[in-house]
Parts: sequence; C-alpha cells; structure tokens
Amino acid sequence: MSIPCEDLLWTTTNSSNNHLDPLIGLVLDISNYLDISFEPKLIKHNKAQAETFFKANIDKVNWDFLSCNTSLSESFFERHLDKINWNCASTILTELLVNKHLDKVNWQYLSCNTFLSESFFEHHLDKVDWSCLSKNTSLSESFFERHLDKIDWNCLSYNTSLSESFFERHLDKVNWNLLSCNTSLSESFFERHLDKVKESILWNSSISEEFLETKILGHINFDYSTLFIPPNTGYLLVLELAKYKYWGLSWNPNCSEAFYERHINEVSWHRLSNNSSISYQFIQKHIDKIEWRGLSANPLTREFVIKKFIKYLTYA
Repeated sequence: MSIPCEDLLWTTTNSSNNHLDPLIGLVLDISNYLDISFEPKLIKHNKAQAETFFKANIDKVNWDFLSCNTSLSESFFERHLDKINWNCASTILTELLVNKHLDKVNWQYLSCNTFLSESFFEHHLDKVDWSCLSKNTSLSESFFERHLDKIDWNCLSYNTSLSESFFERHLDKVNWNLLSCNTSLSESFFERHLDKVKESILWNSSISEEFLETKILGHINFDYSTLFIPPNTGYLLVLELAKYKYWGLSWNPNCSEAFYERHINEVSWHRLSNNSSISYQFIQKHIDKIEWRGLSANPLTREFVIKKFIKYLTYA
C-alpha cells in the first residue's frame, strides 16, 4: 500500500483556507524529513503562495498553471503578456483586461469566466461557446430566458445559480442525470419528480440521509446505462458499479459515518476514502478496507493521519 506525496500536494489547491497552510507545511515537512526534492513545476498548484514568491521565482514557474491563478493581479499578467497561456487566463481575467486583448482570448474558456458581465457577453453573442456559457454561474435567469434557443440544456441542468422555478418552467428540456446532482435544488423539488430522478442524486451533497433512506434507496430502480459520470472518473466506472450498489453515495460529503456504517457492505472504499466527511476514528476502525490512494487525495487529510501512516507514503 502507498500514498503518493505528489497527490497530497495537489490537494492543497482544493482545500479550504483553514486546512490549506497545515497541509502545505505537512508536505514540505515530509519532503525535508525524507530528503525529497519536489520539482519546481509542483509549485504551480499552490495558490497560497504570494505574488512576491512568483516574482522571485519567475524562471521556475509553469505558465500554463500560473495563468489560472486567481491570487495574482492583472498588473502581474500585464508585465508577462508574452508568457501567459491565454486558454487558462481567459477563465479568470476581468473585463478591463479582456477588452484590451480580445485578439488573444479563447472564447470557449472565456465563456466560463464568472468575472465578466452579462452585457459583455451580450455584445459578443456571435463568439461565445454556449455549452460553457450555460455552465456560467454569474449569469441571471433572465439572460438565459432571452436565449432559450441557444442554451445547452445538459450544461444548464448542472448550473447551481438557477432557481427551482426556472427548472420547473423547463422540465421538458432538462437533463435529469445532471439535474439530480444539482446542489441548488431542494428535497421537495426532487420529491415532486421522483419518477424522473436519476442515480446521480446519491452524491448530491444537499440531500439529507433521511431523504436518501426514505425516498431513494430501495425505492428507485436506477438505470446505470444513463448514469451521469463525474469528470475524471475513468473507464473503470462500470466495473465498480457492478461491485458497489452505492458507488455514487460513497462520494457524498453530507452523509454521516453512522450512515455509512449502516451501508458498510455497499460502499465503494476508493470513493469513501476520498470523502472529506470521514474522521480519523472511522479510518482507524476500517483500516483494512481503506484505499490509500483515495485517502491521499482527501482534502481534509489531517497531519496526524499522515504521521500515523507515513510508512505507506510513496515519494518516488
């Protein structure tokens, strides 16, 4: 068994601020203790580093990733226009800088940019990517209502900025695989449409254990052939589904350990090991079942967990 240190370092970009600094320090302490030299490219993932740090190490950074770093100012990017990856930068730059460099931006990525106004997109409707724009959470319902003929309903169904009343008006257009894991929707909404709900509701973090157990589990026969697959899942999904009835449920950070104990024989341990809701005590209790690669990527991995199980770490 092994835990990749580089995977742990990667999780620093996905952790909340109160966990970020301890994780960074932990990885660096481990690297010093084991005499590991991380390549400079790994710095790129760490958004906690100050702009002054990147200025002092400008020859080492990876510009593909640095161009996506929202902690950097526009003046910083202005000084390095020749190095910017405009695909990445198009997702984070403000209207002022975008308007100055319209010839450089990537409109597919730009359509996902939540820092741009509706009026900006209205002025460039002939250039936007509607799949990406339909996922953009900064746009209002009235904007989408004005452009119903252009919307990508697959992407819009997963957009958490839209109200239940909006979706109720367009039930004939939504994708229920994606809508079922939309965290902006209430249990009462799903209860009104139980005949349409899909298996992806199992990893919807806004759904309570009580609702899952009383309305979903054992009450709905899901069709896995139409299952929504989360990004970066991989081709082994079908094999895993064949083994674990509640594969999706194992991802849900809203479920308690007591809930998982009641369904202990039906969870996926790879997914559960990556679930931020589990505690050290739960890990210790089921140490023989834990999947270590999943645990190493858990954004809430605590320092005492790593120290306790440092013998499993890999750093090659």
